[in-house]
Amino acid sequence: MTQVTKRVALFCAIETELLPLIRQLGLRNTTVGRLDVFRGRMGAVDIIAFMTNMGRESARVAASRLFELEQRLPIDHAMVVGIAGGMGTSKKHDVVAPLSILDKHSGETFHSSAISKTLRVGHLLTQDGVGLNQEEFGRFSFEGFLALDMETSAIARVCKDASISFEVFRGISDFVCETPAQVERLAKQNGRPNIPAVLRYLRKNPGSLPSLLQLGWNAHRAAHLAARKAASALWTMQ
Repeated sequence: MTQVTKRVALFCAIETELLPLIRQLGLRNTTVGRLDVFRGRMGAVDIIAFMTNMGRESARVAASRLFELEQRLPIDHAMVVGIAGGMGTSKKHDVVAPLSILDKHSGETFHSSAISKTLRVGHLLTQDGVGLNQEEFGRFSFEGFLALDMETSAIARVCKDASISFEVFRGISDFVCETPAQVERLAKQNGRPNIPAVLRYLRKNPGSLPSLLQLGWNAHRAAHLAARKAASALWTMQ
């Protein structure tokens, strides 16, 4: 029998990000304490995947709840897996594995520490909301930032407090400043469509349906690529 050498927690904000991991890694739904999680095994790595919902505060609370189970479920390493908006030199459907994460609100920087054999480059920006003005976009791009998301810095803070290493895999689904900021409100916190909000948006923007469908497909593709990259990283940990 293979001895378990590492337990890795995978954090996703929304269902679109979690489902590819469940399929690729063969994870099964279970509960730990009162938490609804997905678990599986890849060789010598025990995997536990958890959905946080969107936003820094939701991510902080969710990660804290999982790490509070430390005595029952000790975690060796964490991975944040999902989608992000691109900037700088990133391209659509790239998978970004950043060296560092900046929380735009607190100004705090967190450094990833991969225990997989993953090449990490560039930086990731976390803020509440998906919008940046043109001045911010240009400045952060010039400084080597490749992506923008809404959860990673909060999870990184919890990992730092718990002395748990972490790394990040974010698939680029669209570009910052390209997608209208109000599109963020068309989804619920778990990523499912907010149907009344979508219908109101389409009434006000009747020609936007093709772009919304394209955005959804790009997010789906980016999430699958990020999940594939995370799965490859887990294999290197054997």
